Amino acid sequence: MNVAKLTEDQLRTTFPFEALSRGEGSVGQFYDCIVKNGDLYGKIKGNHGVYNAVLYTSRTPLTGECNCKTTDLCKHTAALGLSYLYTPWVFKCEDNIDRANLKNIDDIQFYVAMTPLRQFVNELKEQKIALSKLAEITRIPLQQISAAIRDSENGTPHTLTDILKLAILYLLDSNALRA
Repeated sequence: MNVAKLTEDQLRTTFPFEALSRGEGSVGQFYDCIVKNGDLYGKIKGNHGVYNAVLYTSRTPLTGECNCKTTDLCKHTAALGLSYLYTPWVFKCEDNIDRANLKNIDDIQFYVAMTPLRQFVNELKEQKIALSKLAEITRIPLQQISAAIRDSENGTPHTLTDILKLAILYLLDSNALRA
């Protein structure tokens, strides 16, 4: 699995201050966002059309491409990196993520970030585990679980989303369910 590994420090040391500060205003405005082979791809509507930005997180140092023609480390590629850090759920993973291949904490973090909550919930239902049982196990009220699912489907971050994903992941992969 090719995880896109990226930190704020990498962005700060790679991008000019102006590109990062101008890019902050575009966080969350990308669409058709993809993680492929550990690199980030996304589109954003700008003043002069649609810009296709790429941030090569698999390379050291980070490099980028953008059709805005200002520079490869422009505000669009900076914003793409910031969007990945702050709104990872808008990125689809083009690489096939197989839970059986999760090897370390970075892989688990990537899997949780890239997999929609609805997919986890559907797998839970396939195992005949009701949301009410999830609520009982996690001690999270069913109303809050429902709100997290609804917010997740609307693209709105919810504080419980990743917690629920991890709880469901544990339940799905628990040996207790296989007995």
